[in-house]
Amino acid sequence: MNPMGITLAYNSALHVLRLLRAKGKDVKGMDRTTISRPVPWVGKRWSVADFLPSQWSWQSVNAHDPLHIMVADPSDRVWLRGVKSHVCTRDLPPGSIVWVDEHTSMVSPPLLFLQMARYMSLPSLVMLGYELCGHYSRNAADPSNGPITDGLRAAMSVEELTKYLQSAKSGWRLQQARKAAGYVQDHAVSIMEGLLSTIYSLPVKDLGYGMGPVTLNERVSLGGEEHGRSRYPDIMFSFAPIGINYDGSDHLDLDGLIACATQAERADEDHRMEAQLDLEDKREAVRAKVVDDAARNRQLAACGRIVFPATKENVFTEGALDKFTREMLDCAHAIFGADVTQYKKSLNDTEVCNERFELLSSLMSFESAECN
Repeated sequence: MNPMGITLAYNSALHVLRLLRAKGKDVKGMDRTTISRPVPWVGKRWSVADFLPSQWSWQSVNAHDPLHIMVADPSDRVWLRGVKSHVCTRDLPPGSIVWVDEHTSMVSPPLLFLQMARYMSLPSLVMLGYELCGHYSRNAADPSNGPITDGLRAAMSVEELTKYLQSAKSGWRLQQARKAAGYVQDHAVSIMEGLLSTIYSLPVKDLGYGMGPVTLNERVSLGGEEHGRSRYPDIMFSFAPIGINYDGSDHLDLDGLIACATQAERADEDHRMEAQLDLEDKREAVRAKVVDDAARNRQLAACGRIVFPATKENVFTEGALDKFTREMLDCAHAIFGADVTQYKKSLNDTEVCNERFELLSSLMSFESAECN
């Protein structure tokens, strides 16, 4: 039978949180509870069998990737290889534990953020903050390379995170968590927005560009003939009305266009007309996206905002993001008269630029911190 009263924490809670979000669960709306007391069934000892898929819905138990649980008393530890018990005797702020199912609870997103501050570097923790306060989630099974789920409800807001950290008592590297939260903003809708916002918000000493705070997906109401319509630039900076839209490798469905062209070329006589129509529809859809992108940039410029389109090559080619940033800063100075001297200093430091690129690459291949 299932084990009773498990409160998941650290990596294990993050794993479940990602699973729940990917399924569309509104984490904010889940019931709050208290730390459970793990109790095996009467006359039984804890065993790996209690955590087999047939009886346990969540992470399996193994020594290389332990199941992290939290208990309120040292006597409540689960003594089983592959389970790591974290004892929490301090009073937690209200809402710190989330009810998952009849046998399981987990730490809330703000408490999870605080716990992960114990193991994560500052940049990785900020990146996690953008994920939890944003509308996307990394893959639970493969955070580095697995598919990203978009269009999700945020697990928490920056305001909720800040209030929680203010009410929390010392421990679990609270100061690190508070510092990281200061660089996080709401409303990131993609992992690339989270990545770019992290690298631009962090100070130079932490290998960022020091250009924060940023604003994500701010509504810009259009005037003139477009009155009543709005645009939502991905990232806007505070030192000038200038920003970034990330147009990734799948922004234009070129693979789909190639597939349609190939299908049309190989189609037999009975299906050739249908394949040609599909190809034309796909070509028109890709062209419409190009036209809309141009209109987006033009309309934002008409509203006094210059938004630079960034591509995958601008981000992940060594030295390219520094060049992109320099051009953006030159624009901010030339058009808006912004003083960008302080931002350009790090762009002239070869060592900082090299280390920043290494950080950028590592953040995209980020995996959950080891909490063994």
